[in-house]
Amino acid sequence: MTAPNAPDLVASTLARLPGLTAALAECGDETLAEYSRGFFPPAAAPPIDPLEDFLDAACERAEPLLGADVARALREQLERSPSVLTANHHGLDTLHQSVHSTIAFALPALLVRSDGPRVLPVLACAGVPLGSVTYPRGMVLARKPDLANNANPAKVRIPFFPHALRTCTAGAAPALTAEYFQKALKLCKSMMHEGLLTPSQNAFVCDFITKECMTPDVLLLPGFAEQAVVLNARLWPRLFAQDVRENAPALAYLDMERIVSKILERDLRRNSLVAALLFDPETRSRLLEALDGVAGCWTRKRQERLRGLTEESAFSHDDLRGAGTCFFWMLDATGRQLPMWLEHAPSGPKLTGRTMAGESCCVDFAPGPILQALADHRISPSLFTSYATLAMARGVRCWGGVYQAAYLREMQRGVTHALGGGMNALMIRAARTDAEVDAVPGQHPETREPGETASGRRRAGPAKSPLASRVAETPCGCFLAGLITVFTTFPGPEPLHERMAPSCAADIAAAGGLTREQLEHMAGLTLTQAATAGLLQSYEEITPTPERTDGWYGEMCGYVAETMK
Repeated sequence: MTAPNAPDLVASTLARLPGLTAALAECGDETLAEYSRGFFPPAAAPPIDPLEDFLDAACERAEPLLGADVARALREQLERSPSVLTANHHGLDTLHQSVHSTIAFALPALLVRSDGPRVLPVLACAGVPLGSVTYPRGMVLARKPDLANNANPAKVRIPFFPHALRTCTAGAAPALTAEYFQKALKLCKSMMHEGLLTPSQNAFVCDFITKECMTPDVLLLPGFAEQAVVLNARLWPRLFAQDVRENAPALAYLDMERIVSKILERDLRRNSLVAALLFDPETRSRLLEALDGVAGCWTRKRQERLRGLTEESAFSHDDLRGAGTCFFWMLDATGRQLPMWLEHAPSGPKLTGRTMAGESCCVDFAPGPILQALADHRISPSLFTSYATLAMARGVRCWGGVYQAAYLREMQRGVTHALGGGMNALMIRAARTDAEVDAVPGQHPETREPGETASGRRRAGPAKSPLASRVAETPCGCFLAGLITVFTTFPGPEPLHERMAPSCAADIAAAGGLTREQLEHMAGLTLTQAATAGLLQSYEEITPTPERTDGWYGEMCGYVAETMK
């Protein structure tokens, strides 16, 4: 079969990412320097629930791991501008797409602007398995592309955790041990001899493991979630050359669910937005209907199927796919994240879930039992509960990927409806169709007001309640993810684009860190250029290996190299 040309591959990938297409239609011509001017605006209108709760929780998490000075600066930063990057997964952040987006988020500071943060706040999702695409199980590095490898042509992975823990979430994973790191060091040496690592890559990884990972203060931390906070803070300065490092903000790379759990200790015990959504029966009923099938929420049809399985029946991955969860995830004994649903009993509603083996887990759906289950790490906040707590209740500006930029708006519309204002569930679904299919050039579907179509027309609907109006005004749909801005070039006789691979964190550090000249070049790239380069990873993520075009990487990389000149 004749391979399609690169523009066709790019177009077919963008067709499956309508949120990105819409974002580029509106902002694609802006340079990253221009786009970054919106990253840290001053705090907007007073939030529904106290922002102080978020500041306390973030600083309580940061101080024992990053020190009192960083925690204090983090509080000041978030108080001045409650704006955070939420596109990343928790773990040692090494995959090119997330690393480059984190660097882009830091551009206001790196370019020495007055709006630059002293501490860069990242709230990373810790509910992803260790074996996910971002590979929190270990480290990801670039390698010389193998154009015959349609599965993984330009990356190499170094595992820290054993394969048996691949389904454990990053937030529930045990601490990395000296033994794990010793095995990684041996593997690096072997991979260098096999040509999978360059000498400079091997030297950096070995130095980082020896000097930063195998120190007593890291090895004695209680879990991987804490280790990741510390290790990301230590890796971050190495991404910048000495002439840039003094302007780089400190990095507070924190696990979002742990912070949300701390906030819920207050919210679930008082008259808060989240308490109203979860515990008021009529509000909850409208919410469950409105957000049925929305990404990051729940799909009741799929959950009903899970409920119908007998207790002796083991779940398969197909059974779990697309089910989502009602407000909280269940964590089994292995750290795997599993769906939960609401069941009604004579004593009141209960959160129910089952392990892969069919064993039942049940939590009374009331503040005390939920908070106890959170403290015992038997459940974890869902994306919906996290964003309702942060973005909608407190006006925290959450900069996420193309999926979040779309589904967070849908969540916002659903909450607006549930609180007694805005669209009904059918209208919300119609708006979702508009966002995914009928987006017009020049308009973000994610920035439409509830009840507004792609063409700007308003749908008729009931007047919003005051609380619903306040939720509708919170900043949702902020896009920043999936960017690639820096490449590593490997020696060889092949054309340049066949020797290029997106630089991962270790590659940038091994080369001495980003220089002032490189940062200025990065800042001068348009959002379209950086996001188009990011499709090298997006195509790999969303296209199953058997469906990938032979030689796709070389085709797309050549196109990207031309567009980034």
